[in-house]
Amino acid sequence: MTNTIEKKLISFLNSSNQSPAITINQTTYSYSQLSNLVNEIISEIEIVNADHFGIYAEKSIHAYASIIACFLCHKCFIPLHPQQTEGQLHHIISVTNLEYLLISKEKSHQLKGPFKKLQTSFDQTSNHSSPKKSEYAYILFTSGTTGNPKCVPIKRKSLLAYLKEASHFDPIEKKDVCSQFFELTFDLAYHDIFCTFSNGAHLIAVDQENYLTIPDLMTKHKVNHWFSVPTLAKNLLDLQLINAHSLSSLKTSLFCGEPLTKQLVEKWFEYSPKSKIFNLYGPTEATIACFKYECQMNNLETMFDIVSIGKPFQSIQFEIIEDELILFGEQLSDGYLEPTVTHSFFKDAQIKYRSGDLVSKNDNNNLFFRGRNDQQIKLAGNRLEILGIEHHIKRFLKEVPFLVVPLLKMQTLCLVSESKKIELKEVQHFLKDILPNIMIPKMIYTIQKIPVNQNGKMDRKKVLNEVLSSLDK
Repeated sequence: MTNTIEKKLISFLNSSNQSPAITINQTTYSYSQLSNLVNEIISEIEIVNADHFGIYAEKSIHAYASIIACFLCHKCFIPLHPQQTEGQLHHIISVTNLEYLLISKEKSHQLKGPFKKLQTSFDQTSNHSSPKKSEYAYILFTSGTTGNPKCVPIKRKSLLAYLKEASHFDPIEKKDVCSQFFELTFDLAYHDIFCTFSNGAHLIAVDQENYLTIPDLMTKHKVNHWFSVPTLAKNLLDLQLINAHSLSSLKTSLFCGEPLTKQLVEKWFEYSPKSKIFNLYGPTEATIACFKYECQMNNLETMFDIVSIGKPFQSIQFEIIEDELILFGEQLSDGYLEPTVTHSFFKDAQIKYRSGDLVSKNDNNNLFFRGRNDQQIKLAGNRLEILGIEHHIKRFLKEVPFLVVPLLKMQTLCLVSESKKIELKEVQHFLKDILPNIMIPKMIYTIQKIPVNQNGKMDRKKVLNEVLSSLDK
């Protein structure tokens, strides 16, 4: 598989063709242009005695070329985002012993840190080759409850195992056009990058601040492979920016990163009836995704209107202990770079990962995500699952965006909504014959817009902090 992916990438990069490789916010670069930049970056990193490099992870042709260059040279890449705080950057640099940053000359002033910047030099070439290679493909960082991100190293063999699986459920041809909406610090982006470029297809990359341009780009470029978090698709649908016309070319639609709702799938099928729809699941620690469920329009398996995450890939195994999903297998990371954190989440002689995700299984052996351990709370001695409560509230609020957050010190729940028109008493009246009193929100808070984090997911922690801050005033 290693040789296959590398050979396919090299083949398309060396073909010197002018077919489009990537469009970034309306600017298109050919495979010839991408290849030239990849080779220039390779010439830079091969003369450095290092096996891992930071990448300035703003969506640019330089960033994409840097990722490909590191992969082809068997170097580990570490994406650093301009929105990461100085404290986070210093933590990442310290834990990974990062010395070198790949960054274009135009952006070299935008990221400060105690590392050497390898700025692309278009007239510099070298025949010297560094023997240092890494068994790791990349290192990513997931936000932890301690405030510092957890450092997740993913081995090259794990990435290749995922890409082998992905080639079966998301087969891509040279003529295809694929979306790239994820930030480059989110591992789902590497599905887009490697699956597209290794097949000579065209990648359409859009910055988070330019998401409103997605419908026009979908139509203009006839995008036929979609991959996003559900929140992005829902927001575009709610704003009536995408419809049957903009989604007409789709043949594969992938969703991952959040619970996928029955309502979203039904609307997506309505607008793109020819598209296959897959719900993917997987933590960063298990390399991009490790479970999949193909949605069937007339036989959709759901629990609380949340679509099943299906069954595991061949390269992952699992067990369920006290409702928690435990993962192990070829796609799993060996642990975090911080040993003390590793002991909290990884266990046993055979490396197993405690995901913190609560799941259940139906008669078809398909799994269902029921929430996080940290979303399962105790109020007055009762164990409550937030997703189950939100499911019933949604039946009343319909399309109004909302969340339920726990106020543990007050031993109650708060309904957070974007609409000022919602009356708490009406919600409580609707729920009183459905849920026990302890599960019915006793407070309501109106928020202008439910925030999303850097990866496009609803940011529950930020919502909770805003509610708590309002109570302190």
